Amino acid sequence: MPEFLWTAVSRSGVYGPFDIPYNILYGMRFERNLTSVSSGAGVAYTLSHIQNVLKAVPGLGCNSPNTNKAEHTAVKSAYLLTVGPFLSALLSVTPTVPTLAAPRAGAIQYGSLASAASKFADMVVGDRDE
Repeated sequence: MPEFLWTAVSRSGVYGPFDIPYNILYGMRFERNLTSVSSGAGVAYTLSHIQNVLKAVPGLGCNSPNTNKAEHTAVKSAYLLTVGPFLSALLSVTPTVPTLAAPRAGAIQYGSLASAASKFADMVVGDRDE
């Protein structure tokens, strides 16, 4: 089916409430940024990382089979969305004695760093190809 017919179908409202997610995923093939549909730093941060994860899915992003950049970035973004916040929340609510407060604060800070996410991605998919 020609491209203009798909656009006409989408604009007719056939997809209903799924029109917005469909167009977001469809736009990723053309390197549109997911954060353009949002406002606010928190939402843009989350959507940016979700977009990085989705770019590694075959057919959605421009993922080259010759490198592991998309996979590395996807694992790093998944870490920053899940493991970092979970680690911070877990360490924040655990009771501690005053002598362990500083090491716990350091672990919270290190666990939420982008460099920790990068090292995690190196462990999972290997060093990032350049």
